[in-house]
Amino acid sequence: TPAQLSQLSGVAGSLSVRTSADPSARRTLVSFWQKLRNQSRPGDDLWLEASLRLAESTAIEGRRQDALRMLQVVNVLHPEWGRVERKQRAAMLQKQLESAP
Repeated sequence: TPAQLSQLSGVAGSLSVRTSADPSARRTLVSFWQKLRNQSRPGDDLWLEASLRLAESTAIEGRRQDALRMLQVVNVLHPEWGRVERKQRAAMLQKQLESAP
């Protein structure tokens, strides 16, 4: 159900920061976020959160241009990112990626 997916995304979100150094855990989380995004309607809250988490994971993997492209696509389609907090996180990530050498 959407409520259960929302709860799972909260748990996965708290794990993302702590497990970013563990490649196996990161792959599992990336798979979760991909499935969540694919099962959600484009533009809804879970889809937007999954999109941002996937961009973050892509950046952690060192694929800066891919992460930037992901952020830019969502910025065009859904510039408000659903929530102010998420929009701020996306803007911070984009700024970090754009200023990286």
